[in-house]
Amino acid sequence: MIWLTFIGLGLVTFLLRFSFMGLLGQRPLPAGLARLLPFVPLAVLTAITVPEVLLPAGWGWDTATVLPRVLAAGVAISVAWLTGKVGLTLLLGMLTLWLVQAAVGG
Repeated sequence: MIWLTFIGLGLVTFLLRFSFMGLLGQRPLPAGLARLLPFVPLAVLTAITVPEVLLPAGWGWDTATVLPRVLAAGVAISVAWLTGKVGLTLLLGMLTLWLVQAAVGG
């Protein structure tokens, strides 16, 4: 039964991707959609990151858990904005997270 589930999910995934790439891949995108396409990665990254920063334990709000994450995210955003360097952004964001967590006992 589990193999049927895997096969079914694989088939659905293939058909969804094929519908865009195989059937619509040769057609030009509408101008409005092409203009918005560069914002998709930013929107996806934001949708993944913001809930993890603001609600790391689910739906509860714990200041000792959220404060270090918000400060680290602020530092990471600032470093990324000012330097544009991914490695430095990750390094300083994580360092900030660890230092603030150690300071508040999280």
